[in-house]
Amino acid sequence: MVFNVESSVPDVKEKDWRLVINGRVKNPVDLSIEQLKSDFRQESVETNILCLRGVRIKGHWSGVALKKILEVVQVRRDANWIRVKAYSDYAEPVRFDDAKQDSVIVAHSLDGETIPKKQGGLLRLVVPEKYAYKSVKWINELNVLAERPDGFWEKKGYPYKDQSNSA
Repeated sequence: MVFNVESSVPDVKEKDWRLVINGRVKNPVDLSIEQLKSDFRQESVETNILCLRGVRIKGHWSGVALKKILEVVQVRRDANWIRVKAYSDYAEPVRFDDAKQDSVIVAHSLDGETIPKKQGGLLRLVVPEKYAYKSVKWINELNVLAERPDGFWEKKGYPYKDQSNSA
């Protein structure tokens, strides 16, 4: 089962897909999927992420550790949050300390294949220790911030504290 809060899946070709990292960084970047695959060490993570609807997302995700990308952009000391934005305009905040965990990746593959569009392809942030809504689909921007921004689900009344998937 795939659950989308957006009405449509973005139709962006791989050659045109960009991931912009900006905000409280010294070196903002604009990366293609090809650059993510060729310029960074590839990592993998097994997940069993819990969706708010009770569904579990199991899989073997491959991509780039987010902390490696954050090292390249040289995040400023006052950074506390990352606003993860999708091509669909969906956005969720992720605490900077959570984003630096080894298991958090910018994924381009699921179970050895390109991530299907309905499951967040071509790029998806995978945050295994949080509820699935923090593993944002179709990401195109990581905006590093000092203050916590509003998120899609928090605006609808869901808590942003105690979002652990491990309980």
